[in-house]
Amino acid sequence: MLVMLASALAAVGSCGCGSSSPRRLDAADAKSLQSLLATAKWRAAHGQSAGAVEVLGSFQARLRELAAAGKLAADDARALRIGSSRALATATSALDEARAQAAARPAPPAPAPAPPAKDKAKKHPPPAPGKHEHAEPKKHGKGGHEGGD
Repeated sequence: MLVMLASALAAVGSCGCGSSSPRRLDAADAKSLQSLLATAKWRAAHGQSAGAVEVLGSFQARLRELAAAGKLAADDARALRIGSSRALATATSALDEARAQAAARPAPPAPAPAPPAKDKAKKHPPPAPGKHEHAEPKKHGKGGHEGGD
């Protein structure tokens, strides 16, 4: 696809200068087409097939506008349409392939649910306000009651 984009980009560049046709693109129109192709090429090179397809569609729409306005010679328009159609077909194929690969990939397993949090408040409720009671202290030491002979 990159080779086709590069050839279409070269064709756009030749439209602005050196073309033997009576109708030539002005510099601004040629630059806008070149910019669209450069963007499509960059997106394709970076694995953004959907973006490349979108930009190539915009490129083709711009070609139709320029041809309808008489700013683009018929042979130049035809050459650019052919080049961009090939690039669009390649980008669309890459996009379809990427989507098919994504659909064929098994979904990652769902994470295991976290165990329920322990609720300590249910095991040991806090004492009611003002009702805090202490157990009677145990008596330690030697007393007369404990095993005296």
